Amino acid sequence: MGIEDYERSAALSAKAIGDAGNAKSRSYWSPYIAYTNQGLALYRLGNLAEAEQAFERAREVQPNLSPAHYHLGLVALSKGDLAAAQEHFERALELRPNDPFVAGNLAFVKLHRGDARGCVDLLEPLVAQETVSLTDRRNYGSALLLLQEFPAAVEQFRLIVAAEPERAIDRAKMAWALNGMR
Repeated sequence: MGIEDYERSAALSAKAIGDAGNAKSRSYWSPYIAYTNQGLALYRLGNLAEAEQAFERAREVQPNLSPAHYHLGLVALSKGDLAAAQEHFERALELRPNDPFVAGNLAFVKLHRGDARGCVDLLEPLVAQETVSLTDRRNYGSALLLLQEFPAAVEQFRLIVAAEPERAIDRAKMAWALNGMR
């Protein structure tokens, strides 16, 4: 995975899973990690159905680990199933409440499902931190626009445009927010 050889990673994960019945190697492997690694490699290769199966197996082994639900949420999101993505991200956030990746993805889903207030509520604590991603800031600003909280939206889009001035969509959203203040 580290060298981005996803085909090899998927094959090695499958081999580890296949060798699970070998009593000599049983104590040297974790089914959760093997299925998760296999799922990640398959996800990167675009094999969503197989990745989903691997992540489901990981979740069966460790149902109360946030990453198992998070990865299933990513697959659902990639498949365009926003309802399933939201369910998985919500469960992942229950299990790990302060995870910015889970919160950011859940906020994105809520925004795209028409819940701008839910998006803002999730991203507000992240935006208060200097380390917030531009993607989360964009989602936050877009949600503020939808809520017609124009001064706060202007503030977000000024920061975004300062960081990446070449993106016309960000300048257009800042103009929308400025126009809304009139």
